[in-house]
Amino acid sequence: MYFTKKPVTIEAMQLTEENVAALCEWCGGKIKSHPWTGVVIETLEGNMLASKGDWIIKGIQGEFYPCKPDIFEQSYHAADAPIAQIASNFQMALFALKAGRKVARSGWNGKGMFVVLQKGYPDGIKINANTAEALGIEEGTVKKFLPYLMFQTAQGDFVPWLASQTDLLADDWEVV
Repeated sequence: MYFTKKPVTIEAMQLTEENVAALCEWCGGKIKSHPWTGVVIETLEGNMLASKGDWIIKGIQGEFYPCKPDIFEQSYHAADAPIAQIASNFQMALFALKAGRKVARSGWNGKGMFVVLQKGYPDGIKINANTAEALGIEEGTVKKFLPYLMFQTAQGDFVPWLASQTDLLADDWEVV
């Protein structure tokens, strides 16, 4: 059997001579400074030594562990924002939406379906013929639109979206 590791955003600091105190504080007392050898980290697997240049990674359970620079470089790249790739619940999905990301439920049965936050038109936009007719106002009238959630269907069309109770309570949200 083969497996692909789920992409997640991690926190990490590289150990230098100048940042030992900051690193110790960041790890919340789970590492001890040893001036001649680096730092000793209390990991889930026991104490591990990290040397100058090693990266200290905060894992998904809040644990810390060292990583050699070459392995770190092969495994990670800089991330724009600390948003988990797996949003899991709707609260995390909403956080991702507000950060400008697309989200979807793994349980949806169509390909290419996702939700985005449409930031609206706070300064207003001229109303087109369809909207003018629906609202009974003159075409070209400038109206403000508040932010709203927009859904891309499996056919590639867009529609304003409102979460169902099932969507709100689901734990299969993903950042796409």
